[in-house]
Amino acid sequence: MYTDVVTFLAITETVNGIGDTVESITRREVFARKQSVYMSETYKALAIGLEAKLTFVLADPYDYESEEYLEHEGTRYRIFRTFQNQKTGELEIVVMG
Repeated sequence: MYTDVVTFLAITETVNGIGDTVESITRREVFARKQSVYMSETYKALAIGLEAKLTFVLADPYDYESEEYLEHEGTRYRIFRTFQNQKTGELEIVVMG
């Protein structure tokens, strides 16, 4: 059941008229299912000095538009890896804290 709400963050940087870099964030909410990270994901992340935190599963892979960040319950995560399950068609998103 997809009962968790996640917010995808698309961050773009532009330069304003006086040369300062300005960051703008576009937010988009979708329903997902939160689950634990597989041990293999934990090892992959640790091998490059990172810590995989959670996996979020989307029913429709088209809900993900290659954003780099995701927020859930007030915490921002960086998206580490995505994987489409060929059996179910779901998209799994592994995030780092």
